[in-house]
Amino acid sequence: MDFTLNEREELLNSLNKNFDLYIINISNIIKENSVKLEKVDDFKYFAPKNVNEFKKFLKQGKHLALVKLPISISFHKIYRCLKLNDVKLFTFSNLVFAYDFKSKKDLKFYDFLNFAKISKKFNYFFYRLFILLNFYPCVSFHFESDERRIKILKKSLIYKLQTLFPKLQLTYYDKIIRINSKYYSQKIDETKKLTEDYIVVCDTPISHPDITTLDGKISDDKAERYYKRLFDFLVYISDQFNKKIIFCAHPNGDYKTFKNFELINKNFKVTFYETSVYIKKAKLVLFQTSNTINEAIILKKPILQFQSNLLSNITKTKLLDLNSELGCSVVNIENFKEIDLEFFNKLVKEKENYKNYIYSRLIFDSNKKDLDQLVEYIKKNIF
Repeated sequence: MDFTLNEREELLNSLNKNFDLYIINISNIIKENSVKLEKVDDFKYFAPKNVNEFKKFLKQGKHLALVKLPISISFHKIYRCLKLNDVKLFTFSNLVFAYDFKSKKDLKFYDFLNFAKISKKFNYFFYRLFILLNFYPCVSFHFESDERRIKILKKSLIYKLQTLFPKLQLTYYDKIIRINSKYYSQKIDETKKLTEDYIVVCDTPISHPDITTLDGKISDDKAERYYKRLFDFLVYISDQFNKKIIFCAHPNGDYKTFKNFELINKNFKVTFYETSVYIKKAKLVLFQTSNTINEAIILKKPILQFQSNLLSNITKTKLLDLNSELGCSVVNIENFKEIDLEFFNKLVKEKENYKNYIYSRLIFDSNKKDLDQLVEYIKKNIF
């Protein structure tokens, strides 16, 4: 997974506290004399001048590595060194994504003309081949919070083949270890009192680079109509509950392009990177497919999905997929019945529906933080 700066710091601090942690910069191996940095914060730092110095370092003791390199044979020297020196790799994923794992992107003709995509597939193929041939290391330990993802991986053809040919390393992950999600881990540390001050919107933008890639660019006319209807819906909700709307926008959303989004921007508080703060203060959380809904679920906030006929196909599919797991209420912003106190009480009762989702995707072992589980496993099973 890709870490935010804060998450990266938390992970490194936890490992540094419990183990002899080094941050290794391999830039000089890739390009001679490309780095001169000698220290990173309070961590031990090493930038080998060449591949031989890197090999010498790896021969000193037993190593476990979190490698933040692209899957590419252009890093052959690095992966080969790790394999020859029996360095075990691990990966760490404490997020739960509201994705429809069953849907697949159709292969378009122009994909064959895209050099970057061809190169990526080429590198991935040979990287996996070199793992099979025992030239590169596989990921020895993958720490994963989402049981659904684990099941999908283990039901795949490659995992079934692995059981038939155990002496071959066919899978990318050797062992998968379940941990708690970051949403639950954050709740353990939460000391602030929850309030019910706002109606909070965890937005999935109608126009977003990922959606454009998968589903094509949405027309300006459709987006303008969508934001007008969303604005009207939010005004109604705000009036019904006599609560201010906090619109938590997606950092990569294409909002400024559309004039009707200004209706939302001018009449409600639109914020970025503060979703967690406002979910704690929410009376009701509105969402479509945003991963941040996991925080609301963990904090036992009433939630309500909203959909629209104007959404992209991929968003509609993800929305239905997530709804089938949660069993929460969903309303269409173009055509909805009265949302009153009786309806709200129904949303409160629906929190009971989320227990299966919580324990299959967010919590594995109660009262333990994800990083503590990581450290505990490493101490007991690796070092």
